[in-house]
Amino acid sequence: MLSLYDTVSMDFALSCPLDPFLKQLLLKRLDMLSEYSDFDLSELAHFVIVEPGDTMTTIEVELGFSPFVNFVDGAKYGDADFTPSWEWMIAHGPWFESVFTRSDAGVGITLLVPNRANVEPSLIALFNAYSTFT
Repeated sequence: MLSLYDTVSMDFALSCPLDPFLKQLLLKRLDMLSEYSDFDLSELAHFVIVEPGDTMTTIEVELGFSPFVNFVDGAKYGDADFTPSWEWMIAHGPWFESVFTRSDAGVGITLLVPNRANVEPSLIALFNAYSTFT
């Protein structure tokens, strides 16, 4: 798992070999955040990138919450009244992207998940059930 929570960690990740689609997506999101140049990335966003072999336990620990539980009512994925807590979810073909806002400060947590068979299957199922496709 990659956890990009500030400018230093993002710059380092972008200097490493990354999936080309993922790299372009990160650069696009950074460009979108560039209008807030008075702030460090740590004050705006935290990008969590899931990799093959990551378990739901490690993903939830890094996020600080479970994407399978609604923040407000506690409904769980699979419950008839479950609604995901993300602000939005997009399937970009090879990658899923979801954004969560956890506080009034507006810091967003972007969860990026490769749409592959060797990635946590329950997370892929959740995203397939609720994502829109671009």
